[in-house]
Amino acid sequence: MDAFVVRAICDEIYPLINQSKLSQVREVGRFCFILQFYSKKGRDYNLLISADNKLSRLYLTSKKLISVKKKTNFIQNLKKYLEGSIITNIHTGKWERIIQISFVTKSQQQKSYALIIEFLGLSNNILLLNGQTGEIIDSIKRRSGSRNLSNIKGSKYTLPPLHKKKSLDEIDEMSFKKTLLGMKKDDANLKLFQDLLVKNILAISPVFAEIISTNNKDLPYLFKQIKNSYISSSFSPAIIFSENNGAENLFAYGKLLKSPYKFQLFERMNDAAEIYFSRLQDDLDLIYKKKKLTSFLLSKIKRKVKTKNQIRLDLEKSKAYKIFKKKGDLIISNLGNISPKYNSFQAIEGNDTVEIVINPRFSLIKNAECFYKKYKKYKRMRSIGKKRFEMIKEEIIFLKTILLAIEETKSMIDFSDLENSSEFLKLKYSEEKTKLRSKIEKIKPYFYFKFPEGYEIFAGKNALGNEMILRNLGNKDDLWFHARDVSGSHVLLRGEEKHKKKDYKSKMILQAASIAAFYSKSKENIKVRVSYLPFENLRRPQGNNFGKVVFKQHKTILASPEIGEKLVKSFR
Repeated sequence: MDAFVVRAICDEIYPLINQSKLSQVREVGRFCFILQFYSKKGRDYNLLISADNKLSRLYLTSKKLISVKKKTNFIQNLKKYLEGSIITNIHTGKWERIIQISFVTKSQQQKSYALIIEFLGLSNNILLLNGQTGEIIDSIKRRSGSRNLSNIKGSKYTLPPLHKKKSLDEIDEMSFKKTLLGMKKDDANLKLFQDLLVKNILAISPVFAEIISTNNKDLPYLFKQIKNSYISSSFSPAIIFSENNGAENLFAYGKLLKSPYKFQLFERMNDAAEIYFSRLQDDLDLIYKKKKLTSFLLSKIKRKVKTKNQIRLDLEKSKAYKIFKKKGDLIISNLGNISPKYNSFQAIEGNDTVEIVINPRFSLIKNAECFYKKYKKYKRMRSIGKKRFEMIKEEIIFLKTILLAIEETKSMIDFSDLENSSEFLKLKYSEEKTKLRSKIEKIKPYFYFKFPEGYEIFAGKNALGNEMILRNLGNKDDLWFHARDVSGSHVLLRGEEKHKKKDYKSKMILQAASIAAFYSKSKENIKVRVSYLPFENLRRPQGNNFGKVVFKQHKTILASPEIGEKLVKSFR
């Protein structure tokens, strides 16, 4: 938020909440809280304020945000001193990003308080002041920062040091030409010219400088217009979008924008701010959640690899399990030839000589039994170890599949599907399908459609959903569908008892095929070739290919992705 956006928002919200009662203070995030005002007209307004360095902001929000359970000391102090008070003023420093919100209490001994909001980049802070003395009661960030060592609890509040830059009020046409217009605005010097604007003029951000420098209007006249509109609080709010339609910047002078900028104009800056910051919050939430789930998966993979290596060592150790049975047999067959006093003896087995170590504390029979026990132990270890080794190996590939899916996730909706699917990681692969089914139904990493006629269709949302359909959901009587020669969802058609096997109706088959066509990479085509066959005829290829199947006898149908899309939308 630059100084222009801050001024525009404050000028918009002040008439709405002036003389309103602060009914509640709610903490909704890190360095983020909501002041809930009840106006004289009987309407609630929620003022969201955040000093987060990555997402500092102030605007009226209509969204219902969940309060955090554990409140910080700063929020407790806001509740103590401000709840029940009346807002009397919102003031912004001229050409600055510092806001003062003033309050007075309704008690007999009327007291005044001020909330100072400093949007200063890495030094963002929010401070609660005593209105009479100017002393700091508390601050949301309890650190002084490099800008001002005196701004600590109990001391008098002082403004941040003055900028060396000049405001638009201080720059006349002569000094403007001398300072800036000496730099020619050709392609070679354009970036240098933009840097010069940012370094010399207060409140001009890099984005603002870029827009100004590419504008064809006379620069002194343009700056005069900007100054006058700031003073009169006459703005044209806009959101600037990136090439992939991401919210890139919030801008107060949308009328200056032109091609190639992608932008949307708004009547009110507060409306633009809510949309802009909601998108940014979603992007930050997505980054955080992806990082958290990736970290969890990498940790799980690390543990699985460690387990796999240990199993490999055990398998290597148990490789010679047959030798223990051989030694037990040789002791039994040579009972009359072995002296109980010997610690070892040698026996001939075919062309080989086998040396057998004997424990003299035990009888020969007891020694033979010990060798047989070792034989059974290592044989069992090898049998179980081989199965477990393959299972762990399969799980590692499965986890890596999820990592790839996380990397490809572009929206919170897609990530939510994936995050829910990751609950599957908590289930053991060795559990029976019947035990898994009830848990998986709650997770649903797949789309589910139940038609009025009684039949059901399942479609995988992602690689995990496809794997669950193959591993846990499919029944032998289901029909399986998939778009030919392209990646897409695995789709199951499940009918009622009267529709099982050969009695699937052509309408049901066409609808399932259309959904498979819609959830495929060929969804932009008019028609898509879709293969289908009984689920029981599917085969899994050798190795650990998640979501992969092989089949021979199948039928093909031409399906319309457009029809599939209409069917899907009819269930929303």
